[in-house]
Amino acid sequence: MLRRPIVIIGIVVLLVIFGFVIFNIDWGGSKQDEQSSTNQSQQESLPEYADSDVKVRMTISGEINSNQDHREVQITVARDSVKANVISGYQGQVTSTQETGNNPSAYGSFLSALDMLGFTRTKDAAAGATEAGSCPQGRRIRFEMYDSNETLLSSWSTSCSTKLGTFAGNLPQVQNLFQAQVPNYNDFVSGVRL
Repeated sequence: MLRRPIVIIGIVVLLVIFGFVIFNIDWGGSKQDEQSSTNQSQQESLPEYADSDVKVRMTISGEINSNQDHREVQITVARDSVKANVISGYQGQVTSTQETGNNPSAYGSFLSALDMLGFTRTKDAAAGATEAGSCPQGRRIRFEMYDSNETLLSSWSTSCSTKLGTFAGNLPQVQNLFQAQVPNYNDFVSGVRL
């Protein structure tokens, strides 16, 4: 007769432990993931901007060197145009430009691809890391989304380590996607030392 209460107490204890374990399991998400997905869901998805005046831009800054030797390549994609610039020095002097037409369908496809590659995902930069001084012998890559009135998104990364910047998307694929928007991109940047 004493066995039955012990078995019942044992079952109750096991159920309590099991319930505690189930409710405390992290089912694959962290607080940072939750915050990131919350921030993303508050913004419109990128393809919804295809018919708007919103532009997206990637700027690749070369190594930190003399003003005479410093170069940047900047690609701006908009609903009606794609513009690529080679910039000399730190003052933004454009030395070469290539501009081609675009259309809302092409822009929508481009924005959908950026969306899939995590273009709007951001994170906190490593402690003490700043865009201006990070990766001095490599490249700094800045991504922006803006319209005529405001910057909607600004993030950055480096060729030295993706841990340094604030961009949390797929860096190599996003870079390639921007470069693919410029016809004959490799010819355009031929001779540019970043």
